[in-house]
Amino acid sequence: MLPRVAGTPRRLRVAGNTYGNYRATGSTCCCRRPGVPEALWSAIIPDSMMDASSQLRFVRARAGFSQREVARRAGTSSATLSRYESGALVPNVGTFNRLVEACLPRGRRWPSLTALAPVVAEMRLSDQSTAAWRLVGEVLDDEAMGTPAETALVVADAPAPTGDNATDALMAALAEYLALQRGIQAPGWSQDPDRVARPWWFVADAPAWIPTSLRESPRSFAKRGVFVTAAGLERR
Repeated sequence: MLPRVAGTPRRLRVAGNTYGNYRATGSTCCCRRPGVPEALWSAIIPDSMMDASSQLRFVRARAGFSQREVARRAGTSSATLSRYESGALVPNVGTFNRLVEACLPRGRRWPSLTALAPVVAEMRLSDQSTAAWRLVGEVLDDEAMGTPAETALVVADAPAPTGDNATDALMAALAEYLALQRGIQAPGWSQDPDRVARPWWFVADAPAWIPTSLRESPRSFAKRGVFVTAAGLERR
């Protein structure tokens, strides 16, 4: 564990949520995403009691990146990042998340479910449900090569309503399913009871596959009205 930066760390609570430590410099830093359970955030940063500067140093050291590389990826300067890491400057929540994400491996086709959702909805509303599911397959393929830290960031934020309740249900199902596969806590937004497909969505829409889909669909999907065969989730 990295030592805390000298100063007076405090726990910040806003609307009943604990956001982590911050230096008593007159400004605050959210050290994890609002609404993300501690168990989920801990997949990214094991010690949530670290202050922001220590967390940033930790994730950069783990990634093996220089300050210059992280700053380039995050769209800031090396000098500014150095001030964040020393505790001389405290990033706001958006900047902090961007810096953490900059330390993760690149190469995912879909960096988050918030990016995936509108594309899936557009395809479904254009009667391209099969093509829409292929995009889900891309997420599953990326997961096969990813880490729990990446998964935690992929599922952390709630996608905005898309206008297609089946897509909204799918995003919640996928978030819970991926979290369970990684052994991390599912994000709170995925438990929204309104994220249910009405009518039910059978991914393999041929009538002959409906009994198999009903039997094999994981609970994360089935309880939200999305039914998929085991083969539809298998990655080769």
